[in-house]
Amino acid sequence: MIKRISTLTLLGLVIGGVVGVVAVGFVESVLWLNDLFYISRGSPEPAFGRGWLTVMTLGIPAAGGLVVGLISTRIPERRFYGPADVIQTAQSLDARMPVKSGVLSARAYPCLKTVDW
Repeated sequence: MIKRISTLTLLGLVIGGVVGVVAVGFVESVLWLNDLFYISRGSPEPAFGRGWLTVMTLGIPAAGGLVVGLISTRIPERRFYGPADVIQTAQSLDARMPVKSGVLSARAYPCLKTVDW
């Protein structure tokens, strides 16, 4: 019992540390891209002109929607799994979540989190 608790605690610490480093790296990369392309409001002038900024503002969300649509075609159940599904699966003794659907849902989540389903 103690071995199991120690293993889970160590696994949680490792996963938490890795996710923390990834989160800080993500924020730093967004700030770097904002400085590179002068996208922030306080920027003196956009790097590619106002027209290019408009294209990026419309094109990036459209590309994200396209990625999510392509990912959704590969999920056999044609629905994304969310935190509620994971909790339900963890609490029931005989339920199983398909690995392929779970992985694809996790890949699509960064694009889906801004959409109100």
